[in-house]
Amino acid sequence: MKMRKFNLKDAIFAGRVISAGIVVAGYGFLSVWLMNYLLRNAWGKLISISAMIIVAAFGIWQGWLCLKNIAKNNNHDNHVFHESNKPQKF
Repeated sequence: MKMRKFNLKDAIFAGRVISAGIVVAGYGFLSVWLMNYLLRNAWGKLISISAMIIVAAFGIWQGWLCLKNIAKNNNHDNHVFHESNKPQKF
């Protein structure tokens, strides 16, 4: 297997995918925190669980939008995982 040169575009792509995962994890944490806050302040189980599900679903939706925009803007012909990608000679 040949070693390829460092491709900054692929490093940026990986960073954006990781950041989308961090966004989803943040909303997941927020949903659990909100559920606990509502339970401690006597809002009831149904409202607390509903709020948790809504916030978590919103976070997943935001992560999906972020990944969809990344995939749309990424040039798939120049992707590192593409087998026909060969180094260009200048």
